Amino acid sequence: MNLAKIFLGAQFAVLMLIGVANAQPPSNDLKQLVEQLQKTPDDSALRGQIIALASKAKHAPVVPDEAHRHLERGIAAFEVARSPEDFNLAIAEFQSAANVAPWWPDAYFNLAKAQEKTQDFKGAIGNYQFYLLAAPGAKDAEAVRTQSYKLEFLAERKAKDDDVKAKAAQLAQQAQGVLTAFMQQFGGQIYTGLTCYTGFITQPDGTGKSDGCTEEERAGTYWHVYPPNGLPGRFVLPGDGTVRFIMGLDDAYPTYDIQFIGTPAGPTVNDMRWECPATKLDSGEAKLTGTRPGWFRVAPAMSNITYTCATTDPNPMEKYFFVSWTIRSYVPGGDTDSKFYR
Repeated sequence: MNLAKIFLGAQFAVLMLIGVANAQPPSNDLKQLVEQLQKTPDDSALRGQIIALASKAKHAPVVPDEAHRHLERGIAAFEVARSPEDFNLAIAEFQSAANVAPWWPDAYFNLAKAQEKTQDFKGAIGNYQFYLLAAPGAKDAEAVRTQSYKLEFLAERKAKDDDVKAKAAQLAQQAQGVLTAFMQQFGGQIYTGLTCYTGFITQPDGTGKSDGCTEEERAGTYWHVYPPNGLPGRFVLPGDGTVRFIMGLDDAYPTYDIQFIGTPAGPTVNDMRWECPATKLDSGEAKLTGTRPGWFRVAPAMSNITYTCATTDPNPMEKYFFVSWTIRSYVPGGDTDSKFYR
């Protein structure tokens, strides 16, 4: 279907024929108001005032050639538009037509149609209102009102969606700020690790497994170097919205070196939520799949982190595999034996 027919319709043809026969140059008052509007095109009250003044004139004001030029350019842009950016070019032309001849209904109708394509529903509603104000007797007036009601709903839904997106973006920006601040404060710290156990449980295959510590034992001296090779621990920023605590100083670390993961849960570095890594085997290699809850006790200034991934609420009488990382001077090749150590 021809776009000009969609936009202009038979009623516009009638209006244009009448306009050619009866049009008069704009009055001085109207000219002054139009000049003022062109300086402040967002002044909806002034635009409505101009439309009302033009409608009271005995003969409709002449639509300048410049306005016709912008309208036709807008229609051409609309016809080839494929993206919101393309439709914005049409919107700019239709808006220029409406600024040159603010009383011209054609400009507002076309402008509203283009704004619908960019989901500027609120803007489209406003320009449909200007169209109805400028052409109250238009044959499609009822259809335009009906479309405006539909756009009201779409505008309300879009406003809610935009609000959700804005809040999510704000939280993401806040989280990134927390991660940056965290790494500035603690990113350069080196930790040495200990693990608490009192003995080993022999497995059916003959291997040994730490039987962990109770709360009372954890408060004692049942601590051993962890890991046995004495690798240090440190915080790294992987770029996925979290901070990781890993073993070793190599930036290319395997998944099993990830000890725990922190996610910003508030506006400060003290609001970090600490969790254990969740992994799965893929072709014999551990892959990080997310996080899982654990129990964490964090000392001020991150000077010590003690945790277990075995539970979220340790029973004082039960044994758990606890790990404790403390800020200490790290000496490569230093003491790494498994003597009791605290």
